Amino acid sequence: MTTRSPRVMLMLATLALAAACTRGTAPRSAPPSPTHPTTSQRPSPRPTATTTSAPTTTPTTTQRPLQPAVQDTFSVSTFTSGLVVPWSAVELPDGSFIISERYGPIVHVTASGALDPTPLLTLAVHAAPGSESGVLGLALDPHYPAQPYLYVDYTAPDNNDQVARFTVTEGSAGGIQLSSQTNLLTIPEGNAANQCCHYGGRIAFGPDGDLYITTGDAYVPTNAMSLSNLDGKILRITPTGGIPPDNPFPSSPIWAYGLRNPQGIAWTAAGVMYASVNGPTGDLGLYHLDELEVIQKGGFYGWPLYAATTRPSVSDPGGLPPYIHPILNSGPNISWAPSGIAWWAPANVQPSLLVTELEGQALMQVVVDPNNPSVVTATYKVITGHGRLRDVVPIANSNCVLVLTSNDDGRGSGTQDQLLKACAT
Repeated sequence: MTTRSPRVMLMLATLALAAACTRGTAPRSAPPSPTHPTTSQRPSPRPTATTTSAPTTTPTTTQRPLQPAVQDTFSVSTFTSGLVVPWSAVELPDGSFIISERYGPIVHVTASGALDPTPLLTLAVHAAPGSESGVLGLALDPHYPAQPYLYVDYTAPDNNDQVARFTVTEGSAGGIQLSSQTNLLTIPEGNAANQCCHYGGRIAFGPDGDLYITTGDAYVPTNAMSLSNLDGKILRITPTGGIPPDNPFPSSPIWAYGLRNPQGIAWTAAGVMYASVNGPTGDLGLYHLDELEVIQKGGFYGWPLYAATTRPSVSDPGGLPPYIHPILNSGPNISWAPSGIAWWAPANVQPSLLVTELEGQALMQVVVDPNNPSVVTATYKVITGHGRLRDVVPIANSNCVLVLTSNDDGRGSGTQDQLLKACAT
C-alpha cells in the first residue's frame, strides 16, 4: 500500500469552511483522527445472524422454473491508491474516472489508474469526521459529452444538502476541468443541530433521463413519512432542476418516501428500480434491519412505522398507504450498512445486483427471479477482506467493476482508501 505523502496529511484543517467553490490547488489530505459520535456508531454484529426475505406488495407474475443460482467469482486488484474517503465514481468515455472525496475534493483518475495530483475542484463542505456528510454522489449527464455536465450532491457549510451541476471541459494542457456551478436543488435538513448522519446522498440518472436523489431522515424519523419535507425520500427532478409533471405528488420532487437512509439506487435493463437502505442504529430502540427495496412511483416504505417487518412504538398519523415491504433485509442481528448498488449484467455473467456493505465489509451479490424482480433467489458475499466498501461501478465494455473502499472515514480501520478493480472470472 502506498505511504501517505505529506501533502495528504494537510487537507481538513483548510477545508471545512473554505470558499464555496475553489479551484483545486490546495493540498489534499486526510481528516484528523475523529472522536466518533455515539449516535453514529453501529453495534458490533451478533454471531447468530441470518438474512431474511419479506413479502412485497409488488404484483407477482407467473414464474417459470429457475436455473440454479451461481455465485460469481472475482479477481481483485488495486486500481488506485492514495485516496481520502472516496464516496462516488463516474466513468468518462475515455475510460478515466471522476471520484468524489468526502472532505471536499473531486479528483480525476486516468484509465490506467493514476491519480492526478491536483483535484479538479475542492468544494467547501460540512464534513465532520465520523459523520456522513461532505461531497457525496456524482452522476454524469446521460448525453455526455454532447451535454458535458457532472452532477454533484454535497453537504454545504450550512449543513443543508445541495445538488449542483458543473460543466466538464478539456484543459489547455490536456486533462479535464470543472467549472460553472449551477445549483439545482437545496434540501434543508430537518434537524438543524444534526452534525452526523442520515444524508442519503446518492444521485443517478434513471432510464427516463431524469435525476434521482436519495435523502436520509436527518436523524428525525418522522421526517421520512411526511410529504411536507424532503428528508427520508427518493426525489426526482429534471436535469435542469425542474419538477417532472408526472411526479406522483403535484409540484413536489418526491418520488418515494418512508426511507430511513437510502444510499444506493440502480435500475435493471427492464427499468426496475432498486434501492439499498441503512437500518436503525439504536434510533427507536432498534438495530440493524438493513433493507433492499424495489422502488415504486409514489410508494411508502414504512419508516418509522416499520423497520423491515418490525413495528416500533411510533404513532401512526393516519392517511398513509400500506407500506411496501423490503424484498430482502438483514434481520435484527447483523448490519450490512449497505451503500452503493449496481445492476450487474455483462455478457456471460448471471444478471444480479451488487451491493456494497460498510459494516458488513463485503460486496454482496443478490440474485433475483428474472420473472419477478421482487423475489430474491440467492445472496452471496463475493468480495471480502478489504474493509468497508462504499460504492460499486460497472466498467464499460468489460466484466469488471470498480469498488471504492471507505476505511479512512472515522469509522473504519484508518488505513488508506483505494479503488479496487474486480473482474468476474
